[in-house]
Amino acid sequence: MDQRAEESHALPAANVRAPAARIPSQEMRCDREHPERCLAGLLVGGAFLLLGARLAELARRFAADLVYWDQLDFLDPFFREASLLEAFLWQHGPHRQGLAALVYALLLPLTSWSGRAEAFVAVGLLAAGCLLLWRVVHRLTGGTKLKDLFLPLACLSLAAHDLLVGPQNLANGPLPFLLVALTAWTLLVRSRRWRCGWLSLLGAAAVYTGFAFFLVPAVLLLLALEGRAARGAAERWTALAGVTGVLLSVASFFIGYRWLPAAPCFTGPPPLRDYLGFLAGLSGRAWGISSPGVALASRPLAVASHGLRVATSLGLLAAVAAAGLLGLSWMRRPGEEGAGRRRAGGTLVVLCSFSLFHALFTAFGRTCLGPAAALASRYTIYSVPGLCGLYLAARVLAAGAGRSRKRAAAATLLLLSLLLARERLSLREWTNGGWVGQKKQEWSECFRQHREIERCDREVQFAVFPSEARETSRIEEKLAYLEAHALSLFRTTPGAEVRPPVTVAGAPPLTVGGADRRRPRRRAGRAPGPARR
Repeated sequence: MDQRAEESHALPAANVRAPAARIPSQEMRCDREHPERCLAGLLVGGAFLLLGARLAELARRFAADLVYWDQLDFLDPFFREASLLEAFLWQHGPHRQGLAALVYALLLPLTSWSGRAEAFVAVGLLAAGCLLLWRVVHRLTGGTKLKDLFLPLACLSLAAHDLLVGPQNLANGPLPFLLVALTAWTLLVRSRRWRCGWLSLLGAAAVYTGFAFFLVPAVLLLLALEGRAARGAAERWTALAGVTGVLLSVASFFIGYRWLPAAPCFTGPPPLRDYLGFLAGLSGRAWGISSPGVALASRPLAVASHGLRVATSLGLLAAVAAAGLLGLSWMRRPGEEGAGRRRAGGTLVVLCSFSLFHALFTAFGRTCLGPAAALASRYTIYSVPGLCGLYLAARVLAAGAGRSRKRAAAATLLLLSLLLARERLSLREWTNGGWVGQKKQEWSECFRQHREIERCDREVQFAVFPSEARETSRIEEKLAYLEAHALSLFRTTPGAEVRPPVTVAGAPPLTVGGADRRRPRRRAGRAPGPARR
């Protein structure tokens, strides 16, 4: 077999393009002869900055310094000042914390457990992932067009406000999204050895970092194809080592693993009708077709509208699956003529498979919670890679040659119009996120004044801790720890009067290595100050 035949199944280097889809370099250049290309880049970049600033403003205005809901559990190693390895391996529901623990190990001490600082980090991770996907689309389609407004609209939407003002967890949303974007960007690396190395590192990290483990099947497939297309022993062994490393990471994931369903009501496979309804809710929420708080006065109209929303949402989810299958077919194109499509195909497989696996398994485990649970804001970010994959497939087809070119161009406009229409819900999303953030701030101020959880739940009409976790999570002791160390809602500024920490009669103190962690400790030269909201 000659060298060209051996390369027929390779994921191509970044500087290889299929002749049918080639766009000359002068066409990609922004110059005086083609000002429309400069304008498209400026408009897409301006939309990125504007939407990113909107998310940052939401975080600045409504993110509260309060350990809230699930944070009691996955921050437990930091309350106990446990080892970094224990925090890395900490299991929260079906997934582990992974890279998020490393970020928290740096972030929490530097910011005194500030929820607002964590929200800003989440905004930065989302923005970084959006930039990477923009770069990927730019390279695969030959340049930026005005239709690429789709990307910032998809990645930086207020629909994911829970990631900033709700029960924040960097392992559940922001970091998995960034890992997916990094994997797609890695396929642009020219050297196969470096490409395999980065894929194996990202795959091993994805296993442990939240729901990023849904990225692992695509990574293993890409590494296997790289090994098959290797041109020498060194490249072949690099790909084999990558596959072995990812599989070892998967195997180690289950050491000490506990069966912890994400939903307490989970007992087995859900009814098919309910399952499909939940899938439709996940997909419709991402596209703005379904949204919490929307109701119609007329029951016949409501039934018809619900049926139409379900059918449309499932149709769009099926389109994402079709884009992933299209990517698989492109990856099998032989010869140099199919090189550009093979590279685009690998990207489609990464983006679409991740969103599909998350939707299928989330619906399987959470359908018992009811259809309203599918509209939770925090799930939206997991659908974004699939949205971008569907858009990328349409853009690649529109940039190529053939009968489908015009239909693909119309499809890109249709997808963009859906996300532009979703912006009509921005005010509602801002209000919903702002309401949660405002309630958290009110509860924090109430507790600083009265030190009574039940009283603040009643006065604010908002519970910040699950009722079933009152005994198992040692809430009062963790609040005492935060107060003793001036963290989170007890962060202080010079001149404040620090009240004695709350005590819990009959409860053992939080200890690490036998040391009582209730004793207040202050940094040298730091004076007491008023509590910062």
